[in-house]
Amino acid sequence: MRRSFLIQVFVLLSIWGMAQQDAHYTQFMSNKLVINPAYAGSREALSLTALYRHQWQGFEGAPRTGTFSFNAPFLKNNSGIGMSVIYDKLGLSEAWFIDLSYAYKLKLNDKNTLNIGLLGRVEYIGTRWDRADPLNPGDINIPLTQPNRFLPDFGVGVYYYHENFYAGFSIPHVLKNGLYISQDIDPNAGQYYENKMHYYLMGGGVMKLGSSVKFTPSILIKYQPESPFDVDLNASVLMMDAVWFGVTYRLGDALGGILQYQFNQQFKVGLAYDYHLSELKRHQPGSWEIMADYIFKYDNERIKNIRYF
Repeated sequence: MRRSFLIQVFVLLSIWGMAQQDAHYTQFMSNKLVINPAYAGSREALSLTALYRHQWQGFEGAPRTGTFSFNAPFLKNNSGIGMSVIYDKLGLSEAWFIDLSYAYKLKLNDKNTLNIGLLGRVEYIGTRWDRADPLNPGDINIPLTQPNRFLPDFGVGVYYYHENFYAGFSIPHVLKNGLYISQDIDPNAGQYYENKMHYYLMGGGVMKLGSSVKFTPSILIKYQPESPFDVDLNASVLMMDAVWFGVTYRLGDALGGILQYQFNQQFKVGLAYDYHLSELKRHQPGSWEIMADYIFKYDNERIKNIRYF
């Protein structure tokens, strides 16, 4: 087969060997709803977030992920609702996930709130074998049909927050759906790749270091029984409530730099670049992300400061 197809196969096999690891986000602290449904409504206003990630730049068929989400308070701020659309492309395979989230708010006191969240998901998984570029056009190992599936799923989560810190735990997808199926000439043959449950533990806070400087550390712990233990540690500094500088370390995998700019209380954009620490650094220059976040502001809403979380 040609080089491009070999690279696509390599990327697919490497990810499958990781037992269907969920996508990484270097700016995870700005993309919480796609990780934890209990985050819905916690910002007390309608907010929109979009993120695009290009992983392993330079590899043809390398992972590309796009997310768009919105969430808002509901029922007089006693609940929260949200929706996320996630697109994930990897080699010849592509997937769409549509999540609907609901969170019930337990007001512990004036400053502390515990959200309990539930997520319903529809998954679409497809493999575009017609885009394969083999040396032999009649290769019998390449299916003539384009397998695709629609699958249901659900998730759960809890999210605790205060004006100065937050913590959350979630299982974004619970059902062990089969994500990829390939068939050769024998319609009863093929390969089955089962989705695995992922457990997420997140936390973060904000601390004043001076009149115009704030320190905003974050952590995301990801556990999947058949994959290596994964931790993302972020240390960010906010200058004059406008410019965010941050560094994210992914355990044994990558070191990422983050630059975000807060145009006003409502609108923020961010860029991130990952330098990989594994053997992959010999074959590609790194990964990058772009993010945009907008929170609506109405006269009757109590939005006096930027949202750190």
